Amino acid sequence: MGLLDSLLGNPQQQQDYQNYVQRYQQGPPHEGYSDQEVLERYQQVAPQLPPQDYQAAAMGAFNRMSPQERAQFGQYVQQQAQMQGTSIPGFGEGTGREVYEDPGYLAQHTTQLHQQKPGLAHSSARRRRR
Repeated sequence: MGLLDSLLGNPQQQQDYQNYVQRYQQGPPHEGYSDQEVLERYQQVAPQLPPQDYQAAAMGAFNRMSPQERAQFGQYVQQQAQMQGTSIPGFGEGTGREVYEDPGYLAQHTTQLHQQKPGLAHSSARRRRR
């Protein structure tokens, strides 16, 4: 049973997701839900998405952020990669802050990150939400 089957087959869970989406759409991306709720939703949904759907969702999320917030997120991912001694395409040393302001750039490279290192992607998303 896939995520969509689970949502459509369980009215309570479907209502819970609809409520979450409404809260997300009503305010800034960092308000209306706890870090724990964000992490749980991400862990439930993200692993089941094909790359093109993940990238579309990432694009939507990055479009809701200001250019400054996107730049902060990109720099944060870059710092996390450096601290872990790993290389992440698109988030390497020398990548300028202005590049991270582009929601399309972030969506593309965050999707690659999710495919290659999903643990780093979800911890980065959770921490930069603040």
